[in-house]
Amino acid sequence: MRSASLESGRLPEWATGPYNISRIATVGGLSLAGLVAADRLSGEIRWRGRETIVDYTDQPSESDGEAWLFLPGLGIQSSENIARRLAPALDAPSIYVELPDKKPNTEAIGESIGDFTNKHDINRVSVYGHSLGGIMMGAVAPHLPDHIKFNRVLFDSSPSPLGIDDVRIRRDARLAKLVARLGYTGGVLSSMAVAAFHHREESDNSIFGDISGCVSKAFDRIGPKGGSSAAWVWQIRTLYEADARSMSEAICPRLLPDTRIGYLMPDKPERDKTINVEQAVSGWEKAVSRHIDKLPIPNGGHAISEKTTGDYSKVISEWLGASIALADPSDVSAAEMD
Repeated sequence: MRSASLESGRLPEWATGPYNISRIATVGGLSLAGLVAADRLSGEIRWRGRETIVDYTDQPSESDGEAWLFLPGLGIQSSENIARRLAPALDAPSIYVELPDKKPNTEAIGESIGDFTNKHDINRVSVYGHSLGGIMMGAVAPHLPDHIKFNRVLFDSSPSPLGIDDVRIRRDARLAKLVARLGYTGGVLSSMAVAAFHHREESDNSIFGDISGCVSKAFDRIGPKGGSSAAWVWQIRTLYEADARSMSEAICPRLLPDTRIGYLMPDKPERDKTINVEQAVSGWEKAVSRHIDKLPIPNGGHAISEKTTGDYSKVISEWLGASIALADPSDVSAAEMD
């Protein structure tokens, strides 16, 4: 039986009056403090090290000043896995980036990449920015050495959140921005809870539905398989703050006159539940004022899996071969012709 106060729309007596309101606020505040304390005591999710790691997948015997640079997607600490999968299809050594565990920042990551390229005399990089890695490319570009140019560019992302269809990512971006401003990257409990909520089964609107599936997906995104909570917050904040204009200002000065840009996409766009492909390609073409080659991947999705590695490798290899064939013969010097 409902009380008269609820039926009339008034608060019940126990919740009214200065004393009761103060008591409710106190209990609420103490409960929140307790949750934060428990989250802190649970520790932070860490990966392998505190500093940015930049390295070759395999040390090349010699270098001609060029390499492929792979940048990781959202919730992924290191791009080593994708770089190793695609390395056999590429025409230059592969470099992966592993984000730091503690307070990642764009400038430091860009400087770490720059230090590596300087050490190994690399002056041209071909970039593959997977998912968020495409936006990360624009974020770190201003902090690379001035002489570094982008020879080829591949991505499967949008230049801004506007091209992202996944409402969960946009929602999480707003949350991450608030959390980052508060200076709190989250402990194990909150990180896993947010990741599980983000990856809950779409057919079930309850966070409590399919708990084992949620936890499994959370570990794929944040934890031993994915990355640290600090990297998650930094990545998603970077995504939230991106826009096509900033991408243009950052990337265009790095492009050469003959730089080719390719967009990796599933042969059936509906397979990519994260990105609106047409909107993303259009956004990039406006941002960089270049034609974007659409590269359909048979059976492809938003991410490269072990099953589709061969399909991605074949498409990329053929695209690179076409890039070489289309090179302007006038670029060859007289000495080379002799």
